[in-house]
Amino acid sequence: KVIIEVGFVGVVVSYTGAKGEDSSGNDYKHGELVGKGYRGVWNEPLMPGKYAFNTYAGSIVKVPTTNVILKWISNQTGNHKYDENLKEVSLITKDAFEPTLPLSVVFHIDYRKAPYVIQRFGNVKMLVDQTLDPMISAYFKNIGQTKTLIELLQQRNEIQSQSAKEMRERFNHYNLELEEVLIGTPGSSNSD
Repeated sequence: KVIIEVGFVGVVVSYTGAKGEDSSGNDYKHGELVGKGYRGVWNEPLMPGKYAFNTYAGSIVKVPTTNVILKWISNQTGNHKYDENLKEVSLITKDAFEPTLPLSVVFHIDYRKAPYVIQRFGNVKMLVDQTLDPMISAYFKNIGQTKTLIELLQQRNEIQSQSAKEMRERFNHYNLELEEVLIGTPGSSNSD
């Protein structure tokens, strides 16, 4: 028996069955999604509940459908542990200071899009480590280069709202819904 808890869906990856018709559409270039009972990633996730499932015939990847908070803050990890490898973003400002920027990002995965996320990334941890971390770190490093340290401190609110607008489109590209970007106060680098 496999239990899918409330707040999650289960994306089925079937190792057996006939080859199914791809239902992901022509615009999706990251693999095929198939119907229930076919070999591959099923296009409809399992809703919360208890299921009899043969783990030799496939696997079920649990995907959170509640808001996920990722913290780019050393020694802070959410309950899900997706952000255990994240730490403050190291910046180099326009006036050559090297502060670290703590930040948090809140996003969620629409349960209907969970199969797309799993087909593309394998699991949510790989999505965070291989895509979201480099994308967000690079974004804020680029912003840091255009501002002095004082501007970073004074314009934190504007940077936060602008980054949320710009990141929303990038997250949407990965079938994710960005809820919020929260920027902390830039701090001194620990290597001093």
